[in-house]
Amino acid sequence: MKKNARTVSILLNVAIMFATVFAIITITYSWYNRNTNVTISTISMSVTESSGILLSGNALSWTPSLITDGGTNSININQTVSLNSISTSGQVVNANMKFYTGEFSGNSFNTILLTGSSLYYVFDVYVLNSDNVPKYFTLGKESSVVSVNDKGVELSIRSAFLNLGNANNALDAIDLDGTGVSSINYIWEPNSTTRHQNISSYQTSYVPEGKVSYNGVNMEATDLTLVNNLVVDVLGTPQQEAIEVITHDPIGAGDNDEITLLPASSITKLRVYIWCEGQDIDCVNSISAGRADLNFSFNSYDVQLVGQNYVAIEKFNTPTIINNSGANYTWSATTTNINAERFSSDYVVKISKYVESSLLAIRTIYTTETSINISNLKSLGLGNYYVEVKVYSHNYGNSNYSNTLSFTVLSAPTNFALIDSTTSWNTVSNAASYTIKVFDSSTGTTYTTTTTLLSLNLATTMFDGDIYLPTGKQYKVSIRANGNIGYASSDYTTTLNWLY
Repeated sequence: MKKNARTVSILLNVAIMFATVFAIITITYSWYNRNTNVTISTISMSVTESSGILLSGNALSWTPSLITDGGTNSININQTVSLNSISTSGQVVNANMKFYTGEFSGNSFNTILLTGSSLYYVFDVYVLNSDNVPKYFTLGKESSVVSVNDKGVELSIRSAFLNLGNANNALDAIDLDGTGVSSINYIWEPNSTTRHQNISSYQTSYVPEGKVSYNGVNMEATDLTLVNNLVVDVLGTPQQEAIEVITHDPIGAGDNDEITLLPASSITKLRVYIWCEGQDIDCVNSISAGRADLNFSFNSYDVQLVGQNYVAIEKFNTPTIINNSGANYTWSATTTNINAERFSSDYVVKISKYVESSLLAIRTIYTTETSINISNLKSLGLGNYYVEVKVYSHNYGNSNYSNTLSFTVLSAPTNFALIDSTTSWNTVSNAASYTIKVFDSSTGTTYTTTTTLLSLNLATTMFDGDIYLPTGKQYKVSIRANGNIGYASSDYTTTLNWLY
């Protein structure tokens, strides 16, 4: 048996075709009337690297790949299901998640318990760990839920994983029916930091970017008025009709990626749920007729029991980040705890921000570089941010997150003016320099130059090191401020037209 952990990537590709017709929304927070038809075109699982793990749809025939071909060893999905907005707080009774349908009107709360699985997908899959060491089953960075027609349905999709138990043989594994299982192992909230492009049509107050919490429906209610999600029953006891749901998004928000434990030399039976969360702020009418492709990529790594917790046998050491200029951060590759010659090669950079006293993950960046310039990212918006880095590994345990450093995004220069060929602008506090960008729309060429001055003659300035701007052109000109240490560059200003 192998002593070192190796990655097992299991790809679950789910192409879900949404053909939806929704009534006009009449409330300000999620929930819409439902009339949705959904079909699944393909689902496939494949093991890309072998480390003693195989898959099965029936626990009898083991293979590195599974598809929904209707065979005896395939993923068993009810393709007649109509997916639509439902909600759950994560309650589980005997391995069955409790989902609710319902509506809000202002603070009036009406929900009913959903019976059957007519509005969500559920299927079981078996995972064989043939190694003599236990493993953690994790959600890999290649996992994704992507819209194929720009409707935004991918922003409110959820997937939950329940461990129904494990057995030493196929027949016992098949008999695992979930009796007594009362908790979810993991809820994946993909694309958690992204807002729907039409969100402003439905919400007057929202966080434009970042993972925000939401309250899933926890019990049935009829015409109840909520105050901070609490009501009082007839006995005067507070009830929580909607409670905060713990979800994970390791890809978008840098969250925990550990789904469940796979015991050594055993078969683990997993139940997988896929649904559209009606309490997600991005669950709006605009997702009507949306289509999305779902790809689940799972990894595993060897673990051992230390005290009461399972920890990685081999894990990468934590990097340290430094900042030498602007918002340009660097770090060095690290090695693992037991191999000084095994160096890291993949990293996760997490950027966070305080919103109403809560530190929210705004976005994550996966990179193979040992540096990142925040100023090269798309706009983060004004404000103070925090950055940290961890090692990501397909083969061994991820490192912990590094030390945390902060940066502030600068404001764009004001009073940007262009008279004849001379530009001018006001100084920006904490700016080290300014970059002028000139765009030639006829050729699609962009020219840039950087200066510490507050005025520049474009006709006599060399761009990109050694180029004077061609004459007889119509240009669009803009400028941004570049920060001192601890300050990220501003956005570019609105463009000015210049005929040269």
